Amino acid sequence: MLTRLTGKALRKIESILDIELDPDDEEFGTLLRAQLAGSQAILNSQIKVDEQQFRRQQEDRLPQLLKIILEEQAAQRMQRVT
Repeated sequence: MLTRLTGKALRKIESILDIELDPDDEEFGTLLRAQLAGSQAILNSQIKVDEQQFRRQQEDRLPQLLKIILEEQAAQRMQRVT
């Protein structure tokens, strides 16, 4: 249900953003605020998604980086011994 409502909300925001603004229209201020609020909501959501993807990429690389560090530490110990 949330997915369906999210799609509906996105379509509604899109229709609001598509409205041509006329500064002489008495509804100009209201429409402008609605467009700005919709834009902010979409941008904030995209930022959160991007942050989550970035965190996953960092987490995915962590085991590989730890392995490299351990291998390098072992190599340094071996050099000290010889």
